[in-house]
Amino acid sequence: MQRSTSTLKRDPTGPAITTWVEELGLDRQAIVLNVMGVCGAESASRALKARLALDTRTTSANRLVLTWNIIHELSEQEVWQDIATNGLEYQLIYDTGLDRLPASTASSPDRTG
Repeated sequence: MQRSTSTLKRDPTGPAITTWVEELGLDRQAIVLNVMGVCGAESASRALKARLALDTRTTSANRLVLTWNIIHELSEQEVWQDIATNGLEYQLIYDTGLDRLPASTASSPDRTG
């Protein structure tokens, strides 16, 4: 069964955000910035996504959730250059030659490179 990015990457953020906001115990609406690594160049539907958007599925009276697709406008080459330039960690499965991380491993804790 193939699972989509939304099922494995985006959907788990909703319950996590709910828990974090509840733990804060605020007497006002929390403002949450959900940063996602979604490249617009990966698919036609991703290209249509806004770089910054209100997450209407997760926003509620207790939380205003904005999703920032931080690498939306970058090419794959620009993403890897940024990783190399800044010494950032990445999922080791990319070292096998895969050009995209399978959605089933996207949440893996092994991110050192």
